Amino acid sequence: MKQRSLLVAVVAIAMALALAVTCILYFASPGKNVIAEGSTQTSADETLADAASDSDTEATAPTAVESYDFTSAGFDQSTWTRVAAGTGNSSITAGTGLQTTYGLNVNRNGYATPNPLKGEITDGFSVIFTAAVTGGITNGESMFGFNPTADPNDDPFNCLFICSDGYTVRLNANGNDGSGVQLPGTNFYDIVGTDSLDMTDLSQYILTVDASAITIYLNGVLIISYPWTAGNTAAYGYDTLTFVNNSDYFNVGIASFWGNAEMTVSGVSLYNTALTAGEIAAINASYADFTQLNALLNELESFSASNYDTSLEGWDTAYSAFTNALAAAESLSFFTATQTEVNSAYTALSAAYEGLTNFYRTPDIADGLVSAYPLSSDGYDITDPSNSSNEVLVMNGSATASLTAGDSFSRRQGRTAAKTYDPTLIRDRELSFTSAVTGSMTGLKIPSAAFADVTTSTGMTLSVDLFVDTWTAAPQPHGSLWIRTFQLGSKASGDGASSSQIYFDIGSQFILDIEATRFNITTPAPSNVNHTYDGAGDIIAGEWFSVSLAFDPSSLSITLYVSSDTTDRINNYTGKDSYTYTAPSQAIFNEIFSAIINGADNWIGRSFWSSDSNLLGLASNLTVYNRALTSDEITQLHEISDVTSLVTTE
Repeated sequence: MKQRSLLVAVVAIAMALALAVTCILYFASPGKNVIAEGSTQTSADETLADAASDSDTEATAPTAVESYDFTSAGFDQSTWTRVAAGTGNSSITAGTGLQTTYGLNVNRNGYATPNPLKGEITDGFSVIFTAAVTGGITNGESMFGFNPTADPNDDPFNCLFICSDGYTVRLNANGNDGSGVQLPGTNFYDIVGTDSLDMTDLSQYILTVDASAITIYLNGVLIISYPWTAGNTAAYGYDTLTFVNNSDYFNVGIASFWGNAEMTVSGVSLYNTALTAGEIAAINASYADFTQLNALLNELESFSASNYDTSLEGWDTAYSAFTNALAAAESLSFFTATQTEVNSAYTALSAAYEGLTNFYRTPDIADGLVSAYPLSSDGYDITDPSNSSNEVLVMNGSATASLTAGDSFSRRQGRTAAKTYDPTLIRDRELSFTSAVTGSMTGLKIPSAAFADVTTSTGMTLSVDLFVDTWTAAPQPHGSLWIRTFQLGSKASGDGASSSQIYFDIGSQFILDIEATRFNITTPAPSNVNHTYDGAGDIIAGEWFSVSLAFDPSSLSITLYVSSDTTDRINNYTGKDSYTYTAPSQAIFNEIFSAIINGADNWIGRSFWSSDSNLLGLASNLTVYNRALTSDEITQLHEISDVTSLVTTE
């Protein structure tokens, strides 16, 4: 039986509560909320609404040590020092706020002021940061932080900063020198989130730190809590508090050597205590309660028109009502919306969503199947076995090297499947490893016929089962990063750097361990998409796992699903591990999608870069659909051990 899901998908927590006004405007939008993954974090399963039952509920709004309203016409800039390197630029404009341009490495910018929390911290601290972050949203560019000097260029590796993805927190005192060299000392860490918070609209970001955890809130909603690991309280919790308590400056924008976000900051408040849920509720108590609406918006994150029969009469009208209600709900500002407006938006969106139920179609994984390759015998497309042009998987891209030879197949865990490497060039796992792994030795090519009847309008789902061999001989065949499970798209001339492509790769070795993965989407200029997601699924060597990639033109989304029966059991997870990328425009979605369905460089187990290691393992059950399967259908597909059962052949 094919594997069940691997990791819990990124958990979304949608709530917001009644919120209050302090001396500055704080932002919050009713956007959707996502929980990051990782061994050093806990999910935010206790919301602020849940906290209403705690004794903390009656807490009063505490007084900030210092607050700054950058939008005030009378804002006193005298204590703020503009800091810039290279072409970086920043400014404070009355009525607008503090603005920074995106800066990286030699070009970075921002402001610094004497740290109001210096000498004020005992048990914890908090920062309420109100801003719209519109550029540099990765895990490197800082929103704000603390430094011993006003200009991080003078002391670039001695800082605590919060990155513009909203999840990543870094303390680098005595840490990395920026070139990979570890400096003496233990006052450093990287808490790297695996997702990004949506702060492109004006947002209220709250960081609270005490000796037990770092906790992050967005728009009044508890997003994530990173507890200090057992045994490392001194290195993490204590040193963080001590570092901030001793830092001379608080920085907005440039707070580290690695760059700064592009943003407009409305205000900042700093507290010498770790704010509790009740205190945050008290601070924000005058704002409308978005709890119900955010919960519904959270549910609709997984909405896909592919789940519905769009050919039925009345669909266009019902779908238009739904998209209009959704847009209206998402446009509400946490700062300006009244409770009546929020309640009305919830009612309208609920009714419009309910109106789509008559069009919902029962999951059917036989519907829309364009091609199916079992990869277990002769390599032919079983939907059209008489057509030799559909012979699948030409090793090394050669049309004459089909997988009909016995040594091109292997049997693992009761399943016969195609090898993703040429056994005449790379010896089998039971023998010593003698050859380097290069792009010229391996890879199973997906023929263009696999994408018959797939267009950018129909959407697509591509799925494959994979098996990563467990290698123990030295040197390790998986001795480098970027081991491709699949590489899809159109390869540029040269070594692939300018390609329109999608790839999914895994870690550097597989010795009794679970390996992290990376999902990347790239396009060349003028689109310049370079989107990477780390942690899109974990994989154990020596076990079958399933990968699906769904393209949904209705939502401009590309979703990766990964599942594995064994890791499911080991980690006690339920559900698929999934990650969704949403293209910023129809044109970019079509560019990425077209590069695959019209390209000639779609590979399983091989990279566009010749220096990358490739997958030494097996592949089976390659299927292509001319629609985006639903998550329920993906689950059903991943449970099938032989795709021949999906097709009736004569």
